Amino acid sequence: MRWQFWAWILVAWPLSGGIAYLSVTTYREERTAIDTYHPVQARILQVELGERRETGRNARTQYWPFVSYVYHLDDKQYICNGVLPSETKGTSWWARGIADRFRIGETHTAYYDPVDPSRAFLVREIDLDAYAMFLAATFLFLAPFLEESGAAAKRADWLQARILNLIVVGVWLPVSVVVLGHFLVTMGAKANPNVFLYLVLAVGFCLFRLRAHFRVRRNLHPIEGVTP
Repeated sequence: MRWQFWAWILVAWPLSGGIAYLSVTTYREERTAIDTYHPVQARILQVELGERRETGRNARTQYWPFVSYVYHLDDKQYICNGVLPSETKGTSWWARGIADRFRIGETHTAYYDPVDPSRAFLVREIDLDAYAMFLAATFLFLAPFLEESGAAAKRADWLQARILNLIVVGVWLPVSVVVLGHFLVTMGAKANPNVFLYLVLAVGFCLFRLRAHFRVRRNLHPIEGVTP
C-alpha cells in the first residue's frame, strides 16, 4: 500500500467515527423520546411551513413543519411547537407532507416529557438524517479503499484494484441495505419517501463499483487477441 492510503486512513477514519457516533447518539435520543414520552391530547393552534434561506455560493433553502398546539396537564396549560422528536429541516415537499397532517382546531395525540412537561412532539418518527449520517460515516470509512483502488488501476495493478473494489462493495451494500431497511421496517416509507432515493443511490453506487470490478477483471484476465 502507498503512503497516501495510510494518510487517507488517518484523516477519514476519525471523521467516520465521529459522524457514526453522532448518528447513533441522535438515533438513541429520538428512540428514547419515542419510548418514554407520555401521550396527551392536544389542540392544534397554528400550522405553517418554516423556511430559512442560506447565503453563499451554494445557498439553499431549508424547510420544516411548524405546528403550534396546546395541551393541559395537572391543571396547567402548555403551548408547544415541537413536531418531531428532534429539530429537523429538509425539502419543502417533505415539510409540507408533515404539516398537512394537521389542521387548526383538530385534536391530536402529542407526547410530552414526564420530566419537563413543556417539551413535547406530535410525530413519533425517527429522522432519516440519523440513518443518512451513518451511511456517510460508512462512505468515509471506505474512502481510503476507493482512492487506493483507483491508484492501483492507474498503475495497472489489476489484482489489488479488484480486491479493493470487492472490499468496498462487500461492506457498502450490506450496510446500506441493513440501515435503510431498518428505517423502512421501523418507521415505514410514509415517514420519509426520501429513503427510496437513498436506496437507489446506494445500489447505483454498488453497480458502478461492480462495473469497475469487471473491467479490472477483464484487464487481469484478457481475452486472447483482444487488447484491454
